[in-house]
Amino acid sequence: RVNSTRILGADAPVMGGVGGDEAAVRAITPAGRRGTLEEVAAAACYLASAEADYVTGHTLVIDGGWTAR
Repeated sequence: RVNSTRILGADAPVMGGVGGDEAAVRAITPAGRRGTLEEVAAAACYLASAEADYVTGHTLVIDGGWTAR
């Protein structure tokens, strides 16, 4: 299986402030906040688990609804 994640707007130290003003990020993100590292990890763990055995060739977008807005 080959799957991937596309992460946008997660609150991670590695981001170093990328994404601009926090109030602006919250305003344009349907979830109204940045995602947590735990939320991103849970999604990645799902793709790596036996529960996702039939999932292949998929990119799981983790962005609080930003892409769908």
